[in-house]
Amino acid sequence: MRKRRFFSTMFLCVVLVAGLVVYVSTSGKGGGVTAASVSVRLNEVMTSNKGSVPDGLGNFPDWVELYNPSDKEVDISGYGLSDNVLEGGKYVFPAGTKVEPNG
Repeated sequence: MRKRRFFSTMFLCVVLVAGLVVYVSTSGKGGGVTAASVSVRLNEVMTSNKGSVPDGLGNFPDWVELYNPSDKEVDISGYGLSDNVLEGGKYVFPAGTKVEPNG
């Protein structure tokens, strides 16, 4: 059972990364430094947060962490994530969403 869950989680991570890469590389949103012009990375994924890491309201939502290794802030407004490469942008980052440099 644990092995199946591990492989399911890894598959979801691969699909999320593939979806992010496809969506970012084809959307061409925004101006200046964008996610398409630097290497924003999917750093961590929590797909089944039953009680590990609470949010500010005490809830336990699933989450992803993005990492920007560049020395410039990256605006990811309008870019999105999906668990289906054929349906990009299931979650779209709202206007003003930025990933800090080296963070």
